[in-house]
Amino acid sequence: MKPEPLISAASTRLSSLLLGVLVLALVINALAYTASAANPILVSDNWFFLDRVVIPYAQGLLEPSDLLLKRGALDHSQPLQRILLIANYEWFDLDLRIEAVFAVVMGALSLLLLGWLSRRELQRGGLLAATAFATMVAVYFSLSATVVFTWSLVTLGFLTNLVVFLWLAVVSRTLVDPRPASLGLAGLATLVLGLVADDTGLIAVIAVSAACVVHGFRAGAWRPAAQVVGAVFSGYVAYSLLYKVIAPPVSGGGSAGLGFDLGSSIQALQAGIGDAWQWAVVPLTQSLVHRATLISWFGEAADAFVVGIAALLAAAHLWFWGKAFRGTVNRPAFMSIAMMLLFYGWVAGIVLARVPEFGVGYLWQPRYASIYRMHLVALLLMLIAQAPTMTASGEDVRALRLRARASTAIAATFLCLALLAQVPLTMVAWREMQYLKRWNQNMAHQLQELARDPLHAPPNCVPQLRLCQAAPADRTRIVGFLSSQQLSVFSPEVRARNDLPATR
Repeated sequence: MKPEPLISAASTRLSSLLLGVLVLALVINALAYTASAANPILVSDNWFFLDRVVIPYAQGLLEPSDLLLKRGALDHSQPLQRILLIANYEWFDLDLRIEAVFAVVMGALSLLLLGWLSRRELQRGGLLAATAFATMVAVYFSLSATVVFTWSLVTLGFLTNLVVFLWLAVVSRTLVDPRPASLGLAGLATLVLGLVADDTGLIAVIAVSAACVVHGFRAGAWRPAAQVVGAVFSGYVAYSLLYKVIAPPVSGGGSAGLGFDLGSSIQALQAGIGDAWQWAVVPLTQSLVHRATLISWFGEAADAFVVGIAALLAAAHLWFWGKAFRGTVNRPAFMSIAMMLLFYGWVAGIVLARVPEFGVGYLWQPRYASIYRMHLVALLLMLIAQAPTMTASGEDVRALRLRARASTAIAATFLCLALLAQVPLTMVAWREMQYLKRWNQNMAHQLQELARDPLHAPPNCVPQLRLCQAAPADRTRIVGFLSSQQLSVFSPEVRARNDLPATR
């Protein structure tokens, strides 16, 4: 009987090593895909910020407050992204593929941070916890929605998530040790979060406050929970006051809209209440796979798969909240609760702000996959938090209840299925990369044509090339800036790095 533990230990080490190799492969795959397929050309909202941030910076006219510029009431103040755009201008000639690769690196750091914060649970949770972490990496960097990696404005969401995760680490530490210095640091961290993430910071503050209430209920530590809630709200109030003092007025450019009428939005949602089930089904399903992919695989049966995937994930949410109120209380559990509530807040914001204007089908926008995946991170982080009590070794095996064994088996099965699903999704993404490259080259051609005749936009100009829609005088000024300074497709270095056609 003595050799069994040795064999088991060796098997566990080998399995952990293989999972570690898998995690590394997943990160390398995301980096390689981004470095090969990301669009290097300015698209969509970047044209606005080129005109209002980069050009004034190049002319020595940029004010610090311009980094907080918003295009409308539904836009976000994102100074980090503006600073990165300026750095891109200085060092990489506005090659947006560089931004996308940098963002994926930040995403990898985010996962590394979560792994480090959960190191005790990963060590004690055995293969179940290790597989959960590998699955987290797989779904976070899933190529099921390639736009997450090809459109740098979306890819930079990984950077915002890193800031959110760091902030959650500070808040969770303060909850354990709510000394005045720690509370002050939590308030300061919240102010920084507001500067970086703007209204996402407000949703995060509300989410973490609710998570503190759950923690206070579970741990019987109401006073520390109340102190942390006070600290984070004070930090966000400080950011709001600071923003009102230093931020420029809303610009009104782009499609963000100058105003937002909550009453009208709610009335529109009530009128379409028959589609309300999609408010939950779409985010749950698209976090794993887009409906269009399911249609290409299963044809008319795709909608059944949409509902089935959503139902399974809804059941996982029930398990999640059962563990939140009856499971182990630790740092990963607290952070996962805050992340799940943040996901609910994000989805509610999209439903309120976008569905009334664009319809419920807008929830299937592929770029929202990066937002929807937060609930998967929360689910898997909660599984890691609970894994030590779901598994055991040695003499403890006999003490496991049948229900715990069944839960472990079910969890392991779904983790393996989620991992296996990434294989065809990744193959499809790499196979279709040739079309993305042609799209990028076509956009480069159109921008070059625009430089030759800025008074007349080329026919069939792609929608993302918003410069085509600008007034002729603005087109002349902006494309003249790019060509005169040899930026973007007018830079030999950018063209060489991205296999773009030479200017004629």
